[in-house]
Amino acid sequence: LYCRSIHIDKNCEVEFPDGVMAQRADINGCLKGDLTCSIKVRIGRSGTVEGDVKAVEIAPKEGATVTGEVVTDPEISTELPVKKGTNPSIVG
Repeated sequence: LYCRSIHIDKNCEVEFPDGVMAQRADINGCLKGDLTCSIKVRIGRSGTVEGDVKAVEIAPKEGATVTGEVVTDPEISTELPVKKGTNPSIVG
């Protein structure tokens, strides 16, 4: 999944087998899959990530859990390459 931001509420569980790429993420429920963010990941007290987390900045609250590798890197990007022959201003 590619998106600008993702928010997972408390008591919610979502699974992305191919992972998630976003600019920002707020995780208060359970995310199953790898997460890559080009700005910031916030993981709340009840938040769980079952996978790797890579981001420019990661802000976990006390009680948050991540079962995979955690990497902070200022060079992480979630920009998708524009395919030759497409117009990125047209959606649909």
